[in-house]
Amino acid sequence: MFVDFHNHLHSYKDRLDEALCFIRKEGILTLDCTIHPEDYAFSRSIGRKSPYVISGFGIHPWEAHRFHENLEELEPMMKEAAFIGEIGLDFHWVTDKATYPAQRAVCDFMIRRSREMGKMCNLHTKGAETEVLALLKKYDHPKAVVHWYSGSRHVFDRLKDFGCCFTIGIDVHTSQQTKEMVEQLPLERILTETDGMETRQWLDGTPGFPEDIIHVVEAVAGIKGIPKEQVVETVYNTTLSLLKG
Repeated sequence: MFVDFHNHLHSYKDRLDEALCFIRKEGILTLDCTIHPEDYAFSRSIGRKSPYVISGFGIHPWEAHRFHENLEELEPMMKEAAFIGEIGLDFHWVTDKATYPAQRAVCDFMIRRSREMGKMCNLHTKGAETEVLALLKKYDHPKAVVHWYSGSRHVFDRLKDFGCCFTIGIDVHTSQQTKEMVEQLPLERILTETDGMETRQWLDGTPGFPEDIIHVVEAVAGIKGIPKEQVVETVYNTTLSLLKG
């Protein structure tokens, strides 16, 4: 079974039914990373209809300023969700430094509580890779997945040594850094993702779709020099292991 470890189903908008039909047809286990409570409620409504959709609960760093003063209100959704994500820090795309304290408060809380709940966390780290690593070490989080890593090689090595898994997405076709990550990571630490419709559109102007996960798997297999079936099986098994409570 293919695994799309990091998707945003809300991004498909009027093509959502078409996307869900393809997910069902191809049997793509899809982890829907949410960005705020309203998005989580939307994801849960989809998950009740599709056995292939697994909903995570997260407060994206771009949304953290809306929720940092009422963190305890997030607890019920964290307890209910299959995993925690998308969470993290963003000091690259977010240039308003006045929001950074809110980001830090939310990220610290959600990494700590996900650790205490025994849940995997799916992490956004743009421009804040070292600080996210410090939080993972602070709470000794054993189930951390770094989404679309683009930081330095030095911090990548430190995250890898700490035990993090990494998602590999559609930029594997064009990014030398991502190709080198695939080469350097053991297969058991690689997860495949699409990141929803908007990411591919941002990269090459083409709206993304769930079928992109098949091409990501093929690219990983080609770089590793192994059958794509081996990639599919290993990613699936790693996913099940991370989702276990």
